[in-house]
Formats: sequence, C-alpha cells, structure tokens
Amino acid sequence: MKIRWFEGLALGITALCVALFFLCYFSSNLSGEVVITTDRGAGAEVSVNADEETVLDLNTATLDELDELPYISRSVAQRILNYRVKCGGFRSVDELLNVKGISEELLNEIRSYVCVEEG
Repeated sequence: MKIRWFEGLALGITALCVALFFLCYFSSNLSGEVVITTDRGAGAEVSVNADEETVLDLNTATLDELDELPYISRSVAQRILNYRVKCGGFRSVDELLNVKGISEELLNEIRSYVCVEEG
C-alpha cells in the first residue's frame, strides 16, 4: 500500500497539531507550576508555584494573594480579610480558626504558607 503525497502531508499536519495541542495544554507543568485538584467541588483547582515558596503575612496580604494559597477559596480569603479588619489584625496564625471555613485540618495544611509579622 502506497501513501500518496497529500495523505502524507495531511498525516504530518495532524501530528504537528496534536504536538502543539499537548505543548500548549501542559505548558504550565513546564514552568514549574503544579496544579492540585481538591475536593472543594467539580473543577476546583489550586495552583502552587513549585519554584518558590512564599510566606504571606496575614496582616498585609491582599485578597488575590490569599486566594492563591493552597486549599483557600476566594470566599475564605475574603473572610480572612473581613476578620482582619473586624479584629484589628491577627496576633497569631492560630486565630485563623476563628474564620468560618477554616478547620484545624485546613490550618495545618496552610500553616507553612502564612505568618504574622510582629511590629
């Protein structure tokens, strides 16, 4: 069976398209970003930058920074900010237990990503 030139061309173009698709689809893994799927619901994902571990000060972190923490949804990040404003700031990381949606288990998961700077 002999392949005609246009069939070979079509096969080559198809292979190139598939390769480009996979390159684009998995490009986040090439940059060192890890995507962790959680049990927070269908399609919920958490991104963690594996190249650098940033520790956020709970008294200065923005909504977007808190939202980027592993296992923290945007609504919980907003509750953290609301608690900070209401109580005049955090005095310890353990105060996160006073925020609705943060259990001891979740606090243990995120403890290494947050701190309370003195001063």
